Amino acid sequence: MKLTLHEKISNYIAEQPPIHWLKKTNTPDQGEWWELIHREQYCLSLAWRAKYLGLDEPLEAKVQSKEITKGEMTRAKLMVAYYSAVWDLVHICFTVVKTELKRESIELPFNSALDLFFRLCTEMAEYTFLHCLEPYIEVSGSKMESWERLCRKANKTKYDYKKFKKLPHASYLTHNRSEWSNIVLRIAEKKATSHNLDIKEAWDDYQYKLEVFFRRLAKLSKKAPRYSYGFNNGRELRGNANGTYSYISS
Repeated sequence: MKLTLHEKISNYIAEQPPIHWLKKTNTPDQGEWWELIHREQYCLSLAWRAKYLGLDEPLEAKVQSKEITKGEMTRAKLMVAYYSAVWDLVHICFTVVKTELKRESIELPFNSALDLFFRLCTEMAEYTFLHCLEPYIEVSGSKMESWERLCRKANKTKYDYKKFKKLPHASYLTHNRSEWSNIVLRIAEKKATSHNLDIKEAWDDYQYKLEVFFRRLAKLSKKAPRYSYGFNNGRELRGNANGTYSYISS
């Protein structure tokens, strides 16, 4: 049976991050992190089905059956709003992206907006997973608040890429890890400021959803320290209520 557009998207999200990234792990904590991100993407795929396919609330049912936690459900609902804004932006900008890249003598290796969106989904999931491969990284509520403030400022002025690239949350602005996400955003921003009303509307909605996403994640990390995390040479750190970090395993 032929799958609908949103069934294809849901199925693709559920397969992220790609399993071959497991080969890059060297510690049990890193392997468990891949499993955690994969589970997060699975929850997101269920939220996508609920939003676009008119299905009964699958996340609520899985919370009741204790297959997932309330926290995982909350995060999935935040993520689906953000991913939806990314999809709308890609869908509206695809032809423009293709035209702009042709002017830059760059061939777009995607045949459709859906193919390009799939690549962005992979980049977003991969980047979160790749935190575990950093020599040392902390992702806390305070860092996310800093990111949210920059997002809010970006709604009024052009992005400050140098500041964004210093933040571990700016996944799609990190050139060496999120190439196509960065390209799409660069072109969308350019066209949004050139009186293309359709793109401007999608761009403004994307920026708003991005701001809300990180602001709410920051609040979650303050209320529940488990949402603050980090890695030190392959060992996972978990945020404590007092703002410090400790290893989650001995």
